[in-house]
Amino acid sequence: MSNIQTERRAVFLDAPRHLVKLIKVSLETQDYLDKSVKITKTPQTDGRCLLPLTQLVKPTNDTDTDAQLNLMKDKVLEEINLPHLKTEIFATVRSLGNLFDRGSQSQSMLAHAVCQWLALLPKSIISGLPSDLHATVMTSPWTYALYKPLIILPTSFLASGPWPNLLDGPLKDHILSLYGIICDSFRVTHMAMDGPIPIHVIDNCSKSISTKTEPNTMRLPSNLRPLYGDFGPQGLQPDKSNFEKVFWASTIQNGIYQTWAPLYTMFSRGNIREKTRLLNLKSLTANSLGKNVQESTAVDLYAGIGYFAFCYAKAGVSKVLCWELSRWSVEGFRRGAKSNKWEVKIIGDKDAEDPHIGVGEERLVLYQETNEKATARIKEIRNHIPPIRHVNCGYLPSSQGSWRSAVQILDSRKGGWIHAHENIAAEGIQRRTEEITEIFRSLASEQNSQASDSRNFDVRCEHFERVKTYAPGIIHCVVDVALMPLPPQTPP
Repeated sequence: MSNIQTERRAVFLDAPRHLVKLIKVSLETQDYLDKSVKITKTPQTDGRCLLPLTQLVKPTNDTDTDAQLNLMKDKVLEEINLPHLKTEIFATVRSLGNLFDRGSQSQSMLAHAVCQWLALLPKSIISGLPSDLHATVMTSPWTYALYKPLIILPTSFLASGPWPNLLDGPLKDHILSLYGIICDSFRVTHMAMDGPIPIHVIDNCSKSISTKTEPNTMRLPSNLRPLYGDFGPQGLQPDKSNFEKVFWASTIQNGIYQTWAPLYTMFSRGNIREKTRLLNLKSLTANSLGKNVQESTAVDLYAGIGYFAFCYAKAGVSKVLCWELSRWSVEGFRRGAKSNKWEVKIIGDKDAEDPHIGVGEERLVLYQETNEKATARIKEIRNHIPPIRHVNCGYLPSSQGSWRSAVQILDSRKGGWIHAHENIAAEGIQRRTEEITEIFRSLASEQNSQASDSRNFDVRCEHFERVKTYAPGIIHCVVDVALMPLPPQTPP
């Protein structure tokens, strides 16, 4: 196997320094940022930086013209939902030189681990490998997600080129040693291969002889494949004793701990864009609220492990009321809240009969039940908590099933904001945004006609956010709908 190496070059985005953090986060959501290479200042020291792209975006080709690079750049910015920055960002091909951030001068950590593994194979196997395999390793797009002590590889890992035949043939009995080397290189104890969240899962409660499926409403990551380390048994029921039998992962984003059991709970790192936005919402300031943020309540109707609920708590909201069905997610929520040093009250079935549960001093209150009960729950405690000014509806492919409850939950005297998550076809974004706004306008009118203290609302789309690409041509979006009470009309 040849060890001849050629100079490696890559495509970079040339961007103003003040936009680097935004672009970096957005590229990471699509695995478009080459993490093996440093983000560096341009040689001209003109307040601009170079962000390296993986070859998933564009294999390096020295014959590319400026026009071709510009078209590629525009496409990337569209896919990471930053098309409005096209005039401020350029694409360029540069030699990597000494820009590598990890591993040796010419290898990313993952490529280095693969090369180390190949070098340690028996000589009888090495002699039969393709002569250009080392070059293939060096030019392959290596991506991963790191949440120490866990590393997650994409399904594309060793899935193309010569690898499938090699792994079914001479390398078949040596793959576990590769996993061990990768874990040692990243100093982690667990490794898994990611997979798409299935739309349907097997109904384990069915008594039928034939296998039945049901909608995967709890977003179970049943396609995740453990590769290395003990993740615990699969198929466990979610109870206190079983929680201690499985591996729990954690990460810190925006200074917030989040914890989950990879076998039983999904973790969406692409949501970091929306989490960051929530922390900086103008509508969470005293100017918008009319009082300090500490004197308001937020509601998260699809809490999960605390993706967005924790952002409200971090932003200073005094009480966050949450609803979540998955007991695995509830346990992750509890552990995450504890790591963040926030008091949390988990309300389960045994507490269901107490109508005033949740009005204590706890910052976070999580109801382990369907959010269809949220309206009735809040009706009982509304006079004992700060006014509800924000409601988050964060379920995909659509959170529309919770919108009526969201309107009913908002404080009717002060109004507030509903953050509606939706998967929208890229070509129909404007039309669907207008439809969503009109739906909320209709729901507000319906609520007004039924309320004892009847008042009209000004309902408008205050902000539209492209979070990430969910699937080809489908964008995960958030529509911020403001519902503000209008002054009462003076009779003539």
